[in-house]
Amino acid sequence: MHNIPITILDGPVGTELIRRGVDCTGPLWSARAIDGAPEVLGAIHREYAAAGATVHTAATFRTQPGIEPGEWARLARRGVELVREAVPRGHRVAGSLAPLADCYRPDLSPARVDPAATREAHLALARVLADAGCDILLCETFTDPGEGLLAAGAAVEAAEATGAEVWLSPLTGALRDAAQSGRGAQGGRAGGPGGGGRRARQLRSRGGDAGIRPSPGVGGVGPRRGSGGLRQCWGRGRPSGRGERGE
Repeated sequence: MHNIPITILDGPVGTELIRRGVDCTGPLWSARAIDGAPEVLGAIHREYAAAGATVHTAATFRTQPGIEPGEWARLARRGVELVREAVPRGHRVAGSLAPLADCYRPDLSPARVDPAATREAHLALARVLADAGCDILLCETFTDPGEGLLAAGAAVEAAEATGAEVWLSPLTGALRDAAQSGRGAQGGRAGGPGGGGRRARQLRSRGGDAGIRPSPGVGGVGPRRGSGGLRQCWGRGRPSGRGERGE
C-alpha cells in the first residue's frame, strides 16, 4: 500500500440534524441547532470522531451578517466552541463559509453585482472564525466560481493572523453543467456562451493569486504550504450506523 497521509473529514451535519428531528428551516438552516439543539449537534460531532474523522466542520454555514445581523458572530463563535467541546484534543476544526445566496442558485450570487461587498461579507465571517480558533477556513458548496474565489481570498487574508489553512470546495457538478451549457443552475446565465467553463477554469488559473492551489486527490483547493503541499483527503466519514453521504 502506498505511504500516503490520509485525512478523514466529517460528513453532513444538517442532514444528521434533520434525521434526528431538529428544526433546520431557513434562513439559518443547520445553524439553528447552535442555540436550539446544541446537545444534538455535539453528539453528531462526537459520533463523527468515533467513526474516524479528524477534521470537523462547525455549523457556521449560514452564520452570516446578512442573515442574522445581530447574532451572527456570536453564533459562529459558539458553533466552533461546540465542536471543540465534542471532539478529542488534536482534531482539527473547520469553520464553514458558504455562498451568501442559496448555494443551488448561482445566478443569484451577489458577487455578480457587487463583488467588493461580497468579499467584505465573507471577510467578516472569516475573521470571526479565525479568531475563534478554527484550524481550517472551509469555503464550501460554491456554485459561482467568482464568489468562491472572493471567499477564498478573504479567508486567506483572515487566516494570516492565525496561520489557519484555507480550503475551497466548489460544487463540481454545477461547474460541469455550467461548462457544458453556458448556464448556471436554475437557468441563470454563467457569463455568456461558454462562460461556465471559462469561470470554472479560473479556479485553477487564478487560485494561486489568492494564495491557494490544487490539492492532490481532493476535489477542492488548499493553502500554499511550501513545497510539501497538502496532505491528501480521502472521502468523508459518517457517524457509526448512520445514513449515506449528502448535505
